[in-house]
Amino acid sequence: MDIVYNCDEGFAVHAAVSISSLFENNKLEKSIRVFVLGNGLSAETSAKLRGIGEIYAVTGRMDLKKGDGLVPEGFTRSVKVLDMENFEPVLKLLTGVTAETERFALTALARIFAPQYLPDDVSVYLYLDSDTLVRRELSMLLSTDLCGAVAGMVPEPTIYK
Repeated sequence: MDIVYNCDEGFAVHAAVSISSLFENNKLEKSIRVFVLGNGLSAETSAKLRGIGEIYAVTGRMDLKKGDGLVPEGFTRSVKVLDMENFEPVLKLLTGVTAETERFALTALARIFAPQYLPDDVSVYLYLDSDTLVRRELSMLLSTDLCGAVAGMVPEPTIYK
């Protein structure tokens, strides 16, 4: 399962909580790779986000008590921070969009360009806002038939009526 977030320093704490809730509530998923499209994240923040994956890679399924409590073969959890530090200037050049003319931070638009930043072996992924709290398993979302559509989306109910 591949999951994508994007955030800047201001939303990194929210992303950390969301990633932790993702790992906590998807314990039966064999592999979860998280990609954080980071804009202006400090080295310390990036290391802390990556550290969440390292912690859950070791302890994620200990409570299942299988094989003497050892993590099963092929079980992986990872968080990779992809540096998009130059994203805002590039977006301004491509579209003319500036932070002053838009309602959302330009970092929020990074999700549109995610496929250009993800590894080649990522063909299907789920994008989650950094302030999303994951309360259930998500595998059913990734298996949803999109009927040939390139993307499936839901509106933000707190913003759009």
